[in-house]
Amino acid sequence: MKSTIVTLKNRTYADKPNEDNYFCDDANGLYIIMDGVTRDRENGKYPVPSPAAIVTKIFIESAYKFYVANKSLYPIEVILSGMMAFGNSKIAEFNSKKQWDNDFFPGTVGIILAFCNPLKIMYAYIGDCYGAVINQKIIPFTRCQTEKIAKHKKNYSSIEIRNEICNNILHPYSYGVLNGSIKALSFVEYGEKVLLKNDKVILCTDGFSDIFTKLDIHALNTLYPSQLEKYSKSPDDKTLIMISGDNND
Repeated sequence: MKSTIVTLKNRTYADKPNEDNYFCDDANGLYIIMDGVTRDRENGKYPVPSPAAIVTKIFIESAYKFYVANKSLYPIEVILSGMMAFGNSKIAEFNSKKQWDNDFFPGTVGIILAFCNPLKIMYAYIGDCYGAVINQKIIPFTRCQTEKIAKHKKNYSSIEIRNEICNNILHPYSYGVLNGSIKALSFVEYGEKVLLKNDKVILCTDGFSDIFTKLDIHALNTLYPSQLEKYSKSPDDKTLIMISGDNND
């Protein structure tokens, strides 16, 4: 496989770092894209170093460590589940060492994707990152878990959203965040997809998701990730991974 990547810091705050992160292993066909959950300001300043960026890095490093240790022992669907659980447990270890205001634990969301062979992918995701297959049309394979709460967020305080709705599978507007809570794992969704020979796969954080409504198939099939950035108007952090077979060049 062959991947190309672009990642860009948000345009809103000079002091807020890029809390997206990613990992690409073309040799093994393994890809991870993550988006750290934005933190509150402290006395008017954004916390630096960013706890969200830290747990995002912890998750990626821990998930890949689990993959390397177990890839020859179990089927990939078991590996994906284990990567999610192990990465989340390492976030729990980090969060247990500090006192967080209003129990707003640093967290992250994202996608892990693995190629079983050049024409089959398996994946696991949580949150609002975006995954799609691109051929003659856009075929999403993820759904935005925060869509319902986004429509109703004015009815709740931030404390209620973070502590009563996030990771609460019983709430009608619930969504998942990997913040160390075992409840987060109930929100991880799994799937697989068979590809056609010249398909591309795109993974991106929500800062890039608007390009799928603004660009046509020809643009998504021909533009490089670095060229796609100018079409995204979101001021948020944004990261995009484009994956194709070497024979697509």
